[in-house]
Amino acid sequence: MNSRKKIETRNKKYLKYYFNMSPKEWLNRLKMAGPPQNEFAKSWSLINPAGGWCGSVTKALMLSGKVPDGFIPCRNKLDAHFYMINKETQEVIDLTVYQMPEEYKFDYTDYKTNHLFFPIVNKSTRILMRTLKLKIDKSRFETHEKRGIEYYKKKKSIGK
Repeated sequence: MNSRKKIETRNKKYLKYYFNMSPKEWLNRLKMAGPPQNEFAKSWSLINPAGGWCGSVTKALMLSGKVPDGFIPCRNKLDAHFYMINKETQEVIDLTVYQMPEEYKFDYTDYKTNHLFFPIVNKSTRILMRTLKLKIDKSRFETHEKRGIEYYKKKKSIGK
C-alpha cells in the first residue's frame, strides 16, 4: 500500500494539485531553500535536497492548510520521520521520501500525532514557507510573536 512507487505517485498528484509543480520542480525548490537550520542539516546536499526537511515540510503544509481531506500530519513512532497519512485508508504522502535511497524501512502506519509539533514557527519552517510562498492559514491558526519568536495555536471551532 505504501511502497515508494505508490507514495511517489501520490506525491506527484499532490504537488500538481497544491503547487502546480512536478517532483523535479519540488526538489529544485528544496535546493533553493538550502539545508534546514537544525540538527538534520547534515543530511542535506544538492544531490539530496530533501534530506533533513521532513519535519519542516510537514509543519509548513499543516500551517498553510495544504493537508488533504482525511490526511493528518504525523511522525513515525520508531523514527524521526514526518509525513502525512490518511487515517482511514492508511495511504501516505511523503514529500521527502526522495531523501531515502530505497524503501522506507519503518512501518508508515505506526505513527503518532500527540506532541507532534511545538507551537513555534522555527527558522527552517519560515525559510521553507518563504521559498514556497506559503502563508499561515489564519482561518485555522492564531499567531503571535514574543521576543522575536513566532508562536501559533490552532483556533477553536465555533460552538466547541
